[in-house]
Amino acid sequence: PLNRNSESEKYKELSNMETSDISARFLDFDKDLKTLDYKEGVTLKVIENKINSRFSLTYYFDMGKDHSKTLGLAINFLPLLGTEKYSPAELKQEWYRLGVDFSVRTGGDQSYVRIGGIKESMVEAVMLLEHSLRDIKVDKETYHKYVEDVIKRRENNMKSKGYLFYAA
Repeated sequence: PLNRNSESEKYKELSNMETSDISARFLDFDKDLKTLDYKEGVTLKVIENKINSRFSLTYYFDMGKDHSKTLGLAINFLPLLGTEKYSPAELKQEWYRLGVDFSVRTGGDQSYVRIGGIKESMVEAVMLLEHSLRDIKVDKETYHKYVEDVIKRRENNMKSKGYLFYAA
């Protein structure tokens, strides 16, 4: 039973702690957002993270599932691939070693490739991402397993009442 009249020692300790007032800080896009021309046709929009030692970098591509029926499949296949220098497993180990997450997503009119992690690893992580995008090596066995997984997922979705009700 719940006893609302008693207080634990931890509750008393936390209740007696001094706290400082906080206030919301809203971004002023003219001051806080830096726009840099990286190279012709490529613009970087940067907001410095002053809260912690993490970074997040997202590449946006102005093409999505509405532009190509197979783009979503191709983008989702990307994390399963290696390069000439790294096998898929070695590439995953490199991301882990750097303390960086790698993810991809496709929407109707845009596709996204995102990395995020420890700020000290950012330069090396960007170089690894650029290498991964430039030097992709497709493995037929991995491709066939991926196709089998997609087919199985679609078959399972067609048996799911929740999927059919909300997503189909």
